[in-house]
Amino acid sequence: MILSDKERVTTFLIGILFGCLIVAGLLERRNQRKASHEEISNAPVPEWAQPLPEGLPIALRRGRIKEFKENEGTKARSWLVEYEDNYPFVLIEEDPANDPTTLKYTAADRIITTPKPSTTYKDYQDQLIQLQLQPREHFKKKGIIIVGILDPTIDKLPATLETLQKHPLIQSASLDHIEVRKEERPVFSPPGQFLSPARDETQDTQKSGS
Repeated sequence: MILSDKERVTTFLIGILFGCLIVAGLLERRNQRKASHEEISNAPVPEWAQPLPEGLPIALRRGRIKEFKENEGTKARSWLVEYEDNYPFVLIEEDPANDPTTLKYTAADRIITTPKPSTTYKDYQDQLIQLQLQPREHFKKKGIIIVGILDPTIDKLPATLETLQKHPLIQSASLDHIEVRKEERPVFSPPGQFLSPARDETQDTQKSGS
């Protein structure tokens, strides 16, 4: 079919229009993500919370405090902090009983589980849904399933861990602790050392583990 000059011009203009709309949409999405990142990174300390403790690694200093608790007896402090990149929620715990004061970092929205060998993934998934949890990553070769916690809180993490440890379909359940290397770059350190909060490394390990 041969197009007339007018049809060619019309087709060309339509292509330009669609291209401009796509570019505009991508720019708007990028600007929204940038604004969200800046909002979280520059979030002020809420009136009901205390500032994050000194000595935090660089990657954990810029986040939004979602919850804060202090033990009146031991003076131990806990912060649930939201971040924009790499891992969304981290539980930061400070124990003043040690000298010097120690800090512990834990992924607050995930728990590492190992189902019993006789458990099928479908049965496991159904049980998690009943507990208002969700399976995230499934590492078949290692027999490990990462369980996601919806709407994490400081108290929900240990309570969920206890529930999963007692579940009849689960062989073991543990927290996903974060280690801090000398260069102050936090990394996940679950059993087997196969996870990292960096997006590129996480994607690579998921491919190799599945």
